[in-house]
Amino acid sequence: MSAAPPPHAEPHAALTDGPAASAAPSELRQRLDSDGYLLMRALLDRGLVDSVRDDIIRILFDSNIIESSSAPALWSGGPIPSEAEYMSYYERIVELDSFNALAESPQVVALMEALWEGAVEVWRQRLVRIVPPDPNGGAPLGVGSHQDGSPQLGYLTDRFCTCWIPLTDIDERLGGLVLVPGSHRSGVRQQAGSVASSLKAASAKPFELDTDEEQWATTRYRAGDAVVFSSM
Repeated sequence: MSAAPPPHAEPHAALTDGPAASAAPSELRQRLDSDGYLLMRALLDRGLVDSVRDDIIRILFDSNIIESSSAPALWSGGPIPSEAEYMSYYERIVELDSFNALAESPQVVALMEALWEGAVEVWRQRLVRIVPPDPNGGAPLGVGSHQDGSPQLGYLTDRFCTCWIPLTDIDERLGGLVLVPGSHRSGVRQQAGSVASSLKAASAKPFELDTDEEQWATTRYRAGDAVVFSSM
């Protein structure tokens, strides 16, 4: 399971660094099977990641979301974007050449081929998470706890892994991906709510798992890191 940091508790543990990408494929597969995730430090070229970040920052600046057209990305302090505004810059971002080159980078593809013992298909649907601060100081506006492999999300396969890539350094204050190590062994879990088609619907009835008792784990991420995790 993965999520943005849950509002009810701080993560209880630290994610464990995975083997080097040059490790034997059997070692990589064993760690993924055991923990449900692989935290790969410095897997990607920092310059490539920074170029994606800079392209996204320029789009967000053009959309009046942030204060400057160059890093660091400082929120404008304006209202949370409307659905139309959000989709306008989201669609521009996922069409970026740099963004798609990152998803298809040799390092990511080689790691996935080692895990799956053969050729892999890079999913054409790319997802980017752009989460503004909450001006009201309430629950985080990030993605609720979920399994990517939930049938309710509608993916047409049940055999896949997600590769999550931070586009900037992320500490505990900023908050990044949190996981429940070992949760992939429990199969598909019952989700509350339904998959929302808009930001308004998502805030009214969140699509998430009941995870109050789970042992969450996270870490400080650095641009160039990647986390590969099971669809469960």
